[in-house]
Amino acid sequence: MALVEFKSYQQQAWTRIAWQSLRQLNNELFACLLQPEYTENKYLFERRVHVAKNHFMRAACQLDEVVLTVLNQLYDLMLEYGQIRRRVTDPTIFSLCQSELIDMLQAINKVLMAASKRKINLAIQSIDTSELSASIERFEENYQTVLKITSQEPVVFLLFIFNLKQFCLSCEKY
Repeated sequence: MALVEFKSYQQQAWTRIAWQSLRQLNNELFACLLQPEYTENKYLFERRVHVAKNHFMRAACQLDEVVLTVLNQLYDLMLEYGQIRRRVTDPTIFSLCQSELIDMLQAINKVLMAASKRKINLAIQSIDTSELSASIERFEENYQTVLKITSQEPVVFLLFIFNLKQFCLSCEKY
């Protein structure tokens, strides 16, 4: 009986670490978009992204398949929307949507926090993604009015929005 309890506690600990690692990865990806120092210090920022990815992968290796499936899906979507940092050739364009990006960063972190608590406390039935949906909508409005016209690669922002919406849907399903 003690071994079963130990494995259960161990699984919960690794699950918490995995959710924390996802939040850290999200913070590092958005730091690449929000901090103007990214262009001069790409190695430093990319190193931090790499370390966050490794932390997640280390935790993910310890999880059971059910939890791992959900986390892997969110991880993949996060890496996909994080590709915008490489696809945009002029990073100064992010200054035109900085407040929307900050709102999105905070909303995603709240959703990830709620999702991690849901896994620990199954009494929480659903994850509220309304704030994330609203921040994605505000970003999309900015895209339609500003970014689509001023960006050299407007399609990249469409991919970013699509992946964010998929991320939001995956969180809702969870």
